[in-house]
Amino acid sequence: MAAEPQVRLGALAPESLAPAVLALVRAGAAREPVLARDLSATVVLRFLEGFPAVRLEFTGASVTVGDHEVLGAPRSVDLTVTGRLPDVLLLVSVPQAAGLPLPSGPRGRAAVARLADGRIELDGPLRLGRRLLTLLAIPA
Repeated sequence: MAAEPQVRLGALAPESLAPAVLALVRAGAAREPVLARDLSATVVLRFLEGFPAVRLEFTGASVTVGDHEVLGAPRSVDLTVTGRLPDVLLLVSVPQAAGLPLPSGPRGRAAVARLADGRIELDGPLRLGRRLLTLLAIPA
C-alpha cells in the first residue's frame, strides 16, 4: 500500500475555511493514498459568501492547504470550484461513484442539480474535478 502524502496547513487569512478543508483532505489521503499521491495540481475553492478562497497544492509527496490570497502566487491554477459553502458541502457529503454524486436519493439528486444548473461550477478538467471530489468525499 502506498504511503499517504504529507498534508499540511499553509498560510491563513481571517475567517479561513482552510482548516476544515484540511480535515477533509487528510481523511481522503488516508482513505485513498494512491489517488492523493497521484495528484499533481493546484485547486482553488471559491465560496460565494465571501470567505477567503482555499488553495490546495498537490505535489505527489505533499499537499498544502491554505488561503489562496496569502499563500503567494501559484505556478498556475488547474481547477477552480466555485459555489456557496452549503452547496459544496452537499456535494462532498453525498454518496458518490467515480467522483460524481449518485442520484439515487434526494440529497444526491440535489447535488447533481447544483452541478447541472451552475450553482456549483468546476472550471478545469472534469477528470481532475472527479478525482478531487473522490478525495474530499465524506464516507457514509
